[in-house]
Amino acid sequence: MKKQIPILIFFCLTISATSNAGIGITTIDGQELLLYEHSYALVVGNNNYQNFDRLPGAEQDAKDVAKALERRGFSVELALNLTCEKFDHMFTDFAMNRGQNENSRMLFYYAGHGTTLPMAGNETMGYLVMIDTPKSDKDMAGFVSKSIDMQYMVMKSKLMKARHVLYMFDSCFSGTIMNFRSELKPSKISHRVKNPVRQFITAGSANEEVPDQSFFKQVFLDLIEGRVEEPFKDGYITGEELGYYLKAKVPYYFDYQHPQFGKIKNPHLDKGDFVFLAEKGGVTVLNNPIKTSKTGSLIIDTNDMPQMEISIYNSNGKLVYQGKGNSNVNNLTTGKYTVMTSASSHGKSVYVSAGRQSRVHLLQESLKGRIFVDVNPPDSHIRILHMRPKFQQGMVLPPGRYELEASHQNYYQVKKWVSLNANEDLTVEMELKSKYATTLNKKTLKKSSYHYKTFTNQFGMSFVLIPAGSFLMGSPKNEEDRRYNEKQHHVTLTKDFYMQTTEITQGQWNMVMGNNPSGFINCGDDCPVVMISWDDVQEFVKKLNQRDNKAMYRLPTEAEWEYAARAGTTTRFFWGDHADCSHANYGNFGNGSFTDVCKAINPGQTTAVRTYLPNAWGLYDMHGNVTEWCQDYYVDYIGKSVIDPTGPISGESRVARGGSYSIDAGSCRSANREWLPPNINGNNLGARLAASQIQQGNKKSAW
Repeated sequence: MKKQIPILIFFCLTISATSNAGIGITTIDGQELLLYEHSYALVVGNNNYQNFDRLPGAEQDAKDVAKALERRGFSVELALNLTCEKFDHMFTDFAMNRGQNENSRMLFYYAGHGTTLPMAGNETMGYLVMIDTPKSDKDMAGFVSKSIDMQYMVMKSKLMKARHVLYMFDSCFSGTIMNFRSELKPSKISHRVKNPVRQFITAGSANEEVPDQSFFKQVFLDLIEGRVEEPFKDGYITGEELGYYLKAKVPYYFDYQHPQFGKIKNPHLDKGDFVFLAEKGGVTVLNNPIKTSKTGSLIIDTNDMPQMEISIYNSNGKLVYQGKGNSNVNNLTTGKYTVMTSASSHGKSVYVSAGRQSRVHLLQESLKGRIFVDVNPPDSHIRILHMRPKFQQGMVLPPGRYELEASHQNYYQVKKWVSLNANEDLTVEMELKSKYATTLNKKTLKKSSYHYKTFTNQFGMSFVLIPAGSFLMGSPKNEEDRRYNEKQHHVTLTKDFYMQTTEITQGQWNMVMGNNPSGFINCGDDCPVVMISWDDVQEFVKKLNQRDNKAMYRLPTEAEWEYAARAGTTTRFFWGDHADCSHANYGNFGNGSFTDVCKAINPGQTTAVRTYLPNAWGLYDMHGNVTEWCQDYYVDYIGKSVIDPTGPISGESRVARGGSYSIDAGSCRSANREWLPPNINGNNLGARLAASQIQQGNKKSAW
């Protein structure tokens, strides 16, 4: 019997981009910038591992990403099944040969195993696992010498002279060298995007599972190839925008995977932002958008059907072109067009812009359509009635009418008829109505005047009783300014609790801590204390509990905070859906941007607590003034019904709620979520406390 010797196959392919022309942008203030002259990508997929489980899906994912990036104008190098030595050779060549042009963007995509190991000083290091990497628990020295650590990746990124570098890791690992983002939300594209940047996105954090069927890859490609709407409809997808989108969307498909993103810790390399040109109505934008031409062109890609008859109609229904497939149609005026084929009675809409070359794909398999259901709550059960196959997102079906059903045990069932056309990706929105409104505990309702049961401690901090009950946490999908991390779900709070009626004031903080860290000292003792981190608040709570036996004080959980802020309402703010500068201190950052809508009314700094009207439960400034810390570590909602949620037991960022004087109205909504490192402070960061026990006789007991 012959002894079988394993053969390792290394595969490398350079894919020539259809276009590597210059790429320009138009900023939010109308400034036109030539951003890139060249676009390069290195895509690596590892499957044939010697010491780890094989990942056949990673190899295919790498091929899919390479093809997609090539369609997006990148010159792509694809490499499969790399040893550590081969990877080092290829990546060094990528960095030192392709990455030396300042006006370039460089994208590295890796699909394969990754891991995180502890280091001294309570730090961690992330590693990419190559096919010849041994396991660390069996050969630590071999592991370190035959894996790629993040220090290597950061160093190589600094050796590149390219303006923008983006690393995308379809692996789960972490590391203290990676500066994960915790900003409030990405902004629309501005002139600052031209600054140098080194960015990274990982498919998950340390110890999380990555499925062989990569949802990370699919969500990424769906966005950059226009199968879903871009988050900011400005024609561009930035690295930050992509990171936020992946972080919000991937857990929707796979609950145990939470992408992370950020920029390296370098003040000279963290100001810019990587940019993709977005799809528009099925269009791939390839050329420089700053051309002065008043017309654009359209490439018709019919793949393996070059003889397919093509007709193009403008927005008035006039025939402007007729010919065969795989055509390049020039001199089209700016506007919307419908491309008809001889194989289908339904057209595909595209948008042509001046000075841009656009593309529409008409592949044979696309003569069928696909159905996606965007349902709230996300864990609802979806069925297509009158047919046997179980529903799956993106289910491929022939053109026709279909009846969809969405059901959930806590919501009323919804049915909807839809029509699916050939070549169509149909997204159907289904919103289920909860069987519960904000429902208060019946036992609490029997107690007299629960709305007004309050106490005030020796430091002048007043608290009001908040009754136990149920509510819908998060926001409906049609809410203005809604963010991706606000999946609406049913929450039940089984215990009453007390909430401080105002934010902690400068005077109260000074009495307990003996200092006043606020930047707005001139505002006075009745203004909220600011410049306090989450860690600072924990020290304040500790001292308060030592000095005051009136109650057991703490920060509220995120669920308690939103429940109290809503006070029985389901609107954006406690007073309704429309922003109103006279109801809260927000909208005056002082930079002349969209955040300055209240500049004529609000002072551009904190105001004394109780300046504005309270909500129905007697709580002041739940919207605006200062952003308030909550107790929970941040995690994306799973979209399922929960009871007394307290957040995960560990994490990197803490939740902050309510918005502030310097933020737009959308960031002050009841459902808006922010997350920040616990050691950070700022002139717009404060807190209010909760109390779960009150003094009765000589002991503390729950209400």
